Amino acid sequence: MSPTTGAPALARTRDLPGPATASAPGLKDVLRAELIDTFELRIRRDLWRPGDPTLLRTFGGARRIVAVCDRPDRARRLDAYLGYWRERGALDHHRTVDARDLAAPAGPDPVPVLVRAGVAAGLGRRDAFVSLAGPPATAATALAAAMYRRYTRAVRVHDDLPGLLASLHRSARVVAGAPALAAEARDPVLLVDVDTLLADPTPVRPDEESALRHLAGHDDVLAEHLDRAGDPAGIRQAALDAVARLLHRHGPDDKHIWSPPPCPATAEAPAPVPPSPPVLHPTPVLAPPPVLPSTPVLPSTPVLPPTHPRPSAPVLPSAHARPSTSESLPARVSGRRASSTAPVRVHRSRELGYRVTFTTGVLDPDNVALSAHLPVGARVMAVVDDYSPSVIAAVRDGLARRCRQGRLAGYTVLPVRSSPQGKTYDAARRLLRRVAQLGLGPDDRILAVGGGTVLDLVGYVAACHPGETPYLRVPTTLVGLVDAGVGLKVGVDLDGRKNLLGAYHPPLACLCDAGFLATLPVEEFRCGLAEIVKIALVRDARLYALVEEHHAVLRDPDAAPVLDEVLRRAVAAMLVELEENPWERRWRRLADFGHEFGHVLEERSGYRLRHGEAVAIGMALSCRLGMAAGRLPYGVVERVETLLRRIGLPTYDDCCDADGLWRALRTQVLPHKGGELHLAVPVGIGVGGFVDSIDEIGLADLRRAWSTLRHRAGTPSPVATVETPITPTAAETSMTPTAARGSITPAWAWSGS
Repeated sequence: MSPTTGAPALARTRDLPGPATASAPGLKDVLRAELIDTFELRIRRDLWRPGDPTLLRTFGGARRIVAVCDRPDRARRLDAYLGYWRERGALDHHRTVDARDLAAPAGPDPVPVLVRAGVAAGLGRRDAFVSLAGPPATAATALAAAMYRRYTRAVRVHDDLPGLLASLHRSARVVAGAPALAAEARDPVLLVDVDTLLADPTPVRPDEESALRHLAGHDDVLAEHLDRAGDPAGIRQAALDAVARLLHRHGPDDKHIWSPPPCPATAEAPAPVPPSPPVLHPTPVLAPPPVLPSTPVLPSTPVLPPTHPRPSAPVLPSAHARPSTSESLPARVSGRRASSTAPVRVHRSRELGYRVTFTTGVLDPDNVALSAHLPVGARVMAVVDDYSPSVIAAVRDGLARRCRQGRLAGYTVLPVRSSPQGKTYDAARRLLRRVAQLGLGPDDRILAVGGGTVLDLVGYVAACHPGETPYLRVPTTLVGLVDAGVGLKVGVDLDGRKNLLGAYHPPLACLCDAGFLATLPVEEFRCGLAEIVKIALVRDARLYALVEEHHAVLRDPDAAPVLDEVLRRAVAAMLVELEENPWERRWRRLADFGHEFGHVLEERSGYRLRHGEAVAIGMALSCRLGMAAGRLPYGVVERVETLLRRIGLPTYDDCCDADGLWRALRTQVLPHKGGELHLAVPVGIGVGGFVDSIDEIGLADLRRAWSTLRHRAGTPSPVATVETPITPTAAETSMTPTAARGSITPAWAWSGS
């Protein structure tokens, strides 16, 4: 409510998004987006000096830090620095992880270990990971950070040359683990501790020598310096200068420059030879579904590089592979005394786009929409929800015919059981092992056929596969068709925390076939309508009116034209919303409407509540809180609750009390949204807004709203007619638990079957 007048306040101008736009000749069906990130390298002296803010500033305002170190001296150095800033109020908390355990051959999988450390430290998306370790631990940290809550900042600090080159090679895409996982590294920040690097009195090591040879092949200034020999500190300083010159000249994404230099193998630790990947058999084979082991088998982690004997004097390259022309940049700083170098910043952009295509008979062997995305000679791994044997058979038959016609080189089909408990990190690792066994590459395809759970799981697998194999979505549920199949987000659960690990990884295309909806149980169709109501309320008034008028008959064959318009408008509204903020750099997202509480309720119910049911309750509660904060008129709240109950969706569940929901707001929602609430609420039918600060609502507001919803969920069922909203009394607008005037449509009255 407005604090001055007591009447419902109108939406603020900054809350009002632009209207959904349609692309001729029909509604929007393509998402186009550009990701711009910044690579930054800082070569710094006095990095650990008390009061030096260089490292602190790279955290980007983070208040909580997880530090990863693999040597006691490094841990002491970093702990002292972070402790200094904690004492002065610049940081709230930091937690140090010993990376030596992660490097053991039989040690734990580093990603969940680091993610659990982030959870224990209370890291939100505005916080950061920092590594001061060798290449394996540094890569694992960058990987975990890229996946944690779909993206968390990572800072890599280096005090050795080989580690720096390894990070430069993995500046954009990080690969670590065994079997390997990959992730896009956004806004990578690399820091070089010059003082520690040059204070090393030992001669140049074999791994450093290999790095020097590699750099000298691309930089003639460094090559001249090495030809003259010199002390180890001078050689290492010259190498740092060469790195800065090469970054200015070529940028961080030139894989020819930044490919990892070969390190000489020893008799004790021979260089591993990767096995040849198996080839998919051209004869169609239906693979059995993956079997869950009784006890999880953790994948092994990479072994740290072997320690090599150190020569008494540095071994210098005798020739340069490719001399380059000197630039008018400072060539180097000779001698042992080094100076800090100006930061190297490079802005990088990446464009993407994909189409949501409506088609019929998508699994037919001659379906043009699907065939357009299956190149001749490609191999296909299809992951199919096992809810329907006929769907599995259709996938198998369609791919088999394409193989017989010579259009595909091979395929395999993996039926998987779709359940909220099955969308886990362990399940993703099992699928990744299968992808690695098949040896899929960029010219092959992964096909996901199923509901939102399967689409999320397979999308995460495709994002993490080092082979960068594109994937296609074929949603078979209404939720998948209008929500999970349309967006960029993919993710899996860890330790019961929903989507704790994830990525923004768009498909090659999403192929929507409304024919699957005829196979859905009534409950699943209702859940899809919840997602349609969600996007309609905050984006499309016409879509909301269609659902309000026709929800009871949308499954009837005679209503096919209306259903088609509902689906296309829902997809178009989602695409408009996503295109404005595809990587969630802004935490104000209208598509989160109902989900802030929905995810909590889903988990607290032990997944007894379906996703759409939990979202429906979340929408009802968010609307009540939006009214309390002065964003939403009472009449709209009544209209929304009426529609949800008529559809047959719940608006209350006793799996959680108001105090538990309040705690979840503070411990789960705020960290996920950078420390602010940004609760999405409609401010009218078809227009969305936000309650940005948790200070705008209180526990008392939440208790009143939850009590009102509980009371109304048990009211008798009046006749289901469209009512004109009645002006509320003062008691009703304050959401007291007393009975409100006006007709309320009951819950559970499904009329669409």
